[in-house]
Amino acid sequence: MSGSQELKKYQLQWRPTFPYSPAGQTGVRMYVIGEKSIYTGQDYQNLSRFDEPSAASQADQTRQRGATSGVPQSTSIGISTNPSNTSLNDLVELGSNTTLILPFNNSVALAEEYTPRYKNKVIEYESLGGNSVTTFGQGIKKIGLKIRIIRAGRNWEIYQKGVEAISYLSGNQSRYPGSLYLIGYDQFADGTESVSGRYKVIVNTLDYAYRSSENTSVHAMLEMTVLHDYGHKKSAKNRKWGAL
Repeated sequence: MSGSQELKKYQLQWRPTFPYSPAGQTGVRMYVIGEKSIYTGQDYQNLSRFDEPSAASQADQTRQRGATSGVPQSTSIGISTNPSNTSLNDLVELGSNTTLILPFNNSVALAEEYTPRYKNKVIEYESLGGNSVTTFGQGIKKIGLKIRIIRAGRNWEIYQKGVEAISYLSGNQSRYPGSLYLIGYDQFADGTESVSGRYKVIVNTLDYAYRSSENTSVHAMLEMTVLHDYGHKKSAKNRKWGAL
């Protein structure tokens, strides 16, 4: 699968403000959490998959360095491809200069639903003399995303760490500047898909639900504040939400 196809999945996408730049050159790097897929390129329109040398050639390099631990567990560009050896801190630090893609509706992580919430700024006055209502336009838009992570093998662990890492990065933009996007797709009966929503968001809360009656999956609920809704008027994407 190409890098452009990865960007068209149902996903949470974290983009750092200062992307990876090898040797001072311009460029971007993208890591698909849980799928061991790494893409590099000059920009997001020209991403090619980064392929490591074969295990045999890696073993030769290891022997030349005099190491005895066998084939390394990380790539030559410093990204671990082993879910068991990838910690939450590794993903957070990686997000400082690498785009992180958390794909949904695969064999492990399911985005069961997302719920946009609109509200108006309404002030109600109740007095003995009578009641009055004053309105001040549209309030801040929020969106909820319900996630189900299936505990299959060890791969589900990196998806859970990925959700937590993206939540942490979104809430610490003074330390890790960047932008978080939720991209949703509607799938039709004939198998085709159409983008149904693209939001620039900030994570407010991440709630987990562990059920004693069900130990085969983990349920998570993300509540996010919408900064820009790209699904309505693209010309208004830089306006404050609620401004006409």
